[in-house]
Order: sequence, then C-alpha cells, then structure tokens
Amino acid sequence: MMILARCLHNQGLVIGSLLVLSSSLNLTLAQDFWTVQMAAFSDYRDATQAVNQLQAQGLDSYSEFFMQEGKQLVRVRIGCFDSKPTAEQFAKTSLLTDASIVPMTQGSPIDLCVTRAIGAMLPQDTNNWGVYQENQAAIEFWFRAQDITAFLAFNGSSWNLSDQANPLDSNQVSQSPGYFREDSGYIKLFYPNRRVFTLTSGKLIWQYGLSAVILEDNILAAYQLSLSEN
Repeated sequence: MMILARCLHNQGLVIGSLLVLSSSLNLTLAQDFWTVQMAAFSDYRDATQAVNQLQAQGLDSYSEFFMQEGKQLVRVRIGCFDSKPTAEQFAKTSLLTDASIVPMTQGSPIDLCVTRAIGAMLPQDTNNWGVYQENQAAIEFWFRAQDITAFLAFNGSSWNLSDQANPLDSNQVSQSPGYFREDSGYIKLFYPNRRVFTLTSGKLIWQYGLSAVILEDNILAAYQLSLSEN
C-alpha cells in the first residue's frame, strides 16, 4: 500500500485520509475546533445586526461576549471547523477577506461542526479518473497514473485506498434524505428547521446523510457535519 501511494504521489495524484468527527457534538472540546472571526463590537445591537446580515447570506454566524481590558465586548464569528485549514478553506470560499481564523472558545453557542478531509488531488486529465461504482452508502473512484490503477472509496466516514475495487455491500444501504444541494456553484445544506447553510463551492459528487463528497476545483474532498438537535 505504501508503494502504491508513493507511486501515485509521484504521478501527481495525492491521496489523503479522512479525520472523523464524532457524531455527537461535545462543546467541552471546543478548544480543538476553529472558527472564523469577523468583528468585535462594544454595542450588542451592532453585533446582532452583523449576525443577522451574515445569516441572511447563508453563513452560520453567532455572537458571544468576552472581556478585554476590563470592558465587555461582543464578537461575531462564523462556524465550527475541525481544523484551521478547513476554516481557512471556508473563509476563502465565502470571500471573507477580512476574517481571522481563531480557536473556538468553550461554551460557544454552536450546534453544527464541519469536518473536511482531502481524498485526492486529481490529475488534470479527466480521462485518468472517474467514479467506478456507488450506492447510497458508499462511493468508489478509480485513478490511473501511467500503468498503475488505484481505487479510492469513501463509506460515509472514512477514505480507503486500494489496488483493487471493493464490492459495495447493498445490504447496508438505507434510505437517507439528500440534505446537500448545488446552488449557483455553491454547495448548501438544506436541513429541516434550520437556516440554509453555505458549505463550500464546487460540484456535489455524492451524499449520504450528513456526509458528502465534493469536487473543489481539482480537489476531491469529503465533508462530514456534526449536528446537534438542541
């Protein structure tokens, strides 16, 4: 497997691994997550207005109080992300040029976190990769680099790289609503009783529950959302 991955890397096909976020949202671990900070206000009304404007744009914005030099201020932030690169990708996609990527604080009023992991950086020639097989619960891609063919599968929670295709177990397939949709080049989350949430830009390749595989330019990325019902 290491030889396969090394050969693919040498041919310009970079294989990654998926970092799985727990399906239950644990706010006590907020320091392990990152968020996008937009601004800080001395007036709570100004912060609320900024939050409302961002939410109207499909951004998962919230406000929280903090102390600075003995004064209580209100900062406006967007989202919960599993890593700094994930938050940076979101800020870039959303054109948040003046934003800062900062660690989340404990007790932040969030109920949705985003995990993103790259499965592969694709070759420019579209004849060298494609979807090999898929069902509702999994998808598998094939890649070719010179005389090497590899298979990369995503099962809703993790990537798996192999030199052979793996049969998809149809017995494990169950009906799952499609919460992700493409809208004017963006991928958005349409979840019952929630505001529409803009996740990233690109092409939606596959989805199952709160997991999706998205093509972002030449990057094949898996997204997982951890959503609290509270």
